[in-house]
Amino acid sequence: MQGVDTVMANNSVIGVAEVQRLFEQVGRAPAKVLTKAVKNSAKIVLLAARANAPVDSGALKKGIKLKAERRGGKGKRVYQIGVFGSAGGGEEFVKISAAGKRSFYPASQEYGWTDQYGKYHPGYSYLRNAADRNTARVHTMMLEIMAEELDKLR
Repeated sequence: MQGVDTVMANNSVIGVAEVQRLFEQVGRAPAKVLTKAVKNSAKIVLLAARANAPVDSGALKKGIKLKAERRGGKGKRVYQIGVFGSAGGGEEFVKISAAGKRSFYPASQEYGWTDQYGKYHPGYSYLRNAADRNTARVHTMMLEIMAEELDKLR
């Protein structure tokens, strides 16, 4: 994710103007208000991605995680939903064919793949659909949490 106002990849949360109005009413609110709203809202997408993920062994479903990283600025956090695997890097999802070609299993399941006979198999879009189909719920939850947290500060 590129910023706090995104759910995943390039899918932006709508309603930034309403959030800005809330901040203007209270003044400069602490970053923890926004962080809490984003983290809890991102869990909606996380659960949907896990529910949409194709199941073979179940490792892909378990590997989908919400990862926080600190970016410059005091208290600013960015959350990313992706396939990180058990060790955090997802190396267990790298597949090597008999011909020596490497592929990342979660990506092939998301975007599609071509088999050894040249036939294309469309992907499941489990991550994209999780974000696209839950934008309204994420938006609503973010605004509710932010309003609740900002009311505590008044």
